[in-house]
Amino acid sequence: MPVLKEMRRFVRRMSLWAPSLLACMLCSTPSTAAIADGYAKISSDLTIHYQETGAGDIAVVFVPGWTMTTEVYQHQLSHFDQSTKFRAITFDPRAQGLTSITMDGHYYAQRADDLRQLLAKLGCQRVVLVGWSAGGGDVLEYVRLFGAEKLVGLVLIDTTPKSHGFDDKKEWIWFGVKDNGDQDGQFKFFSYDLMLDRHAANVVFAKWMLENPTENNIRFVESMSNHTPTSIAALLNTSYWFLDDSDVLASLNGKIPLLYVTRKEWGPLASTWAEANSPAAKVISFGKHMMFWERPKQFNAVIDTYLAGIN
Repeated sequence: MPVLKEMRRFVRRMSLWAPSLLACMLCSTPSTAAIADGYAKISSDLTIHYQETGAGDIAVVFVPGWTMTTEVYQHQLSHFDQSTKFRAITFDPRAQGLTSITMDGHYYAQRADDLRQLLAKLGCQRVVLVGWSAGGGDVLEYVRLFGAEKLVGLVLIDTTPKSHGFDDKKEWIWFGVKDNGDQDGQFKFFSYDLMLDRHAANVVFAKWMLENPTENNIRFVESMSNHTPTSIAALLNTSYWFLDDSDVLASLNGKIPLLYVTRKEWGPLASTWAEANSPAAKVISFGKHMMFWERPKQFNAVIDTYLAGIN
């Protein structure tokens, strides 16, 4: 591993150590999981940092959300440490965490292609894709562009099949554009407001995601997010606004097992959408946006039950 990357990794690990340790104490018993770090060279300007554990012919690939890193899935990788059936993988997407910060490519079709190339580099032939938040955009765009040939399952964690619609109180969407506006201000917040004051935006973002927004938990979220330059973070939000993979997700109904895990308040909207578009999907709702991190035992039990149905 190049010296510069090793130094960068060390600094990041030390910056995350204290809040990560506290989070483990709060959320679950500290683990001694054998989690391996690796780097996959995708192109001349992109090297992707990934982590993996467990063993098996089915790869469960956890895709982080907007500006987040592999650290957010620490409890899931620890959970799969002793697995002989499932190989758990997570990675830092382009311009996130320890992955290269590139000049271009900050849109979801490109991120889907990054994912395709990473799966090929890691030799993943049978895959369960797990996309959290904007990571759901990476996952669904992957299916739209490259098909579901390798997929044996798909899990969405608190994300939607399309980004915007008319009314976010009645539709399972991120952005409401009632009267051609920004109904709840999310689009402005994650683009312009973010560039005006990144720290303030990070704190608001973290408090929104967390059930337990302690100072240490907020710092944990911010330390991950700040690895992505502010202009790129804003651009990722802007490009996400154009996604609509509703038909893509609906087309998977009955073909592979689908699981939608949402925060509690989104449960009714997600269930209504699923009943109309993918009735074979399972919808489970609890906690808030980072429920898998704050309630790892509950979330991991849900994943175990889901994976038990995959051959």
